Amino acid sequence: NEVAGTLLDKYGRLIVLFTNGSTWLAEGNAFTGFTGGITQLASPSQMEGASGTLRGDMASCGVDPLGGPLPVSLLHFNATIQNGNALLTWATSFESNTDKVVIEKSTNLNSWTAIAVRTAAGNSTSLIHYSYTDNNISGTVYYRLKFVDIDGSSSYSDIKSVSNTSALKLIAYPNPTMGNLFVESNGSISNIKNLVITDAAGKNAPIAFKQVASNKIEVKTAALNAGIYYIKIYDAEGNSSVQKFIKN
Repeated sequence: NEVAGTLLDKYGRLIVLFTNGSTWLAEGNAFTGFTGGITQLASPSQMEGASGTLRGDMASCGVDPLGGPLPVSLLHFNATIQNGNALLTWATSFESNTDKVVIEKSTNLNSWTAIAVRTAAGNSTSLIHYSYTDNNISGTVYYRLKFVDIDGSSSYSDIKSVSNTSALKLIAYPNPTMGNLFVESNGSISNIKNLVITDAAGKNAPIAFKQVASNKIEVKTAALNAGIYYIKIYDAEGNSSVQKFIKN
């Protein structure tokens, strides 16, 4: 078989025009990416591509549609910290039969969790910007994008990481407690905007507390029944931290 020319069509597929001089052929051992049938072209003929057209003047000429490289052309993928949140931004300049973008998150690079899904453009040759905000992250977090095609095939972006070293952290003691609870923060208590205690069912519990040091508060637990509780503190920057404690 003689290859007459190649091009990317307007849908991002790799097209090979070929002939053996007289017969239309698409042999698997010669064209390992072959996935479709052969379409006869008239002579002369033109195929519309992503950047113009390819003309073929051979009477015996066929088209072998091969699977294209990736369903998208990813221009950039960035992850940054903004007010304790992870802001993910990315842009594509080309999408072919792309169904969706799954945003995945990990804290150890071994296990990944899908945290959001963005609907993709499908087929596009325009510049498209996307973004997603993952709120209130703590420590170092890793992100990647999974591009899913309409046929279920997928590809991944590079992995990006962000670190929130200023995240609000709490230590509660004594835990379990029979009396008052002391809560220490890695930041100044004066930066605390709100404090909430909930029981295991998520119901708010009555609390009274006072500041006893620049980074420590004392919480009175006399009004709490025995059980499991969660203390959640919010700071002025919108960061939050939760600490579990047990009242005996």
